Amino acid sequence: IIPEVEEIEEEIIPEVEEIEEEIIPEVEEVEEEIIPEVEEVEEEIIPEVEEVEEEIIPEVEEVEEEIIPEVEEIEEEIIPEIDINDVPYTFLNGTPIPDEYVNFVEQNQVELTAIIKNPAFSSSFIVEEHWANELIEGAIHVGILEQIPSNVQLNQPVDLISTFTMLDRVLLMNDNSNMNLSRNIVDKYIPKEIENYYSVASVASKLTEPTLLATTQLENQLITREVLAQIVYEITKANLLQSSENPAFSDIENTAYYTAIQYCIRVGLLNGTDEGLILPEKVLTQAELIAILVRLNEELNK
Repeated sequence: IIPEVEEIEEEIIPEVEEIEEEIIPEVEEVEEEIIPEVEEVEEEIIPEVEEVEEEIIPEVEEVEEEIIPEVEEIEEEIIPEIDINDVPYTFLNGTPIPDEYVNFVEQNQVELTAIIKNPAFSSSFIVEEHWANELIEGAIHVGILEQIPSNVQLNQPVDLISTFTMLDRVLLMNDNSNMNLSRNIVDKYIPKEIENYYSVASVASKLTEPTLLATTQLENQLITREVLAQIVYEITKANLLQSSENPAFSDIENTAYYTAIQYCIRVGLLNGTDEGLILPEKVLTQAELIAILVRLNEELNK
């Protein structure tokens, strides 16, 4: 067997070597033809891919630039950012406070004071005969007054603190907690040490800065009829229903608060005297203030 195998190998091996000699050059020749073609195709395709990328990437970036601000704007609408200067000073006890305010107040230790709608009276003094008796009863009924005043008190002038404290309660009872001035501005004029600071600051935040300045500069901070008219004019944004009559009062032509006084007269908040006067510079008494606030509450409820 071995001689036969050796004989076969001698015959086959040369044939294999001969075939290899024929095939290998052919393979090498094919490789030489294909590799340049592949390289040529790559040279053609790669620039095209890079060109497409150069076109697409800026478009994608442009789309991102358009979409991202829109998304951020939507997020701002959905999750409003709260500034301490936008948080009101007071709210009416028993009324719900928006969750965003509650969370902000707790996290930033901002004081938000509750105002009682119907306070317990400190006395049961029955008011003697007085022109404002009916209005005082109305004020007691709706909870504007903290205590029943005596006749002496009713005829006394009212200052900024008393006026703003009662006015704040009226506004809160009518869901008005909107602010026109930020806390930063209000605190320039209203010191935190004063009595009923939060109610005073609450009303102050609803005014224009010139009116707030003028109010705090009044002699002994006693409120005049014309200044109260301006305060009501600004707080209600002149939106209360007015009569079409043009009241004629000879003593209001030269006042700086003419428009506000006319507005309050037409709404029915201010009344003239028997002599046909408004007395714009007269300091308000407590009885006059109560009368105006009761009428204001009625108008706000319409």
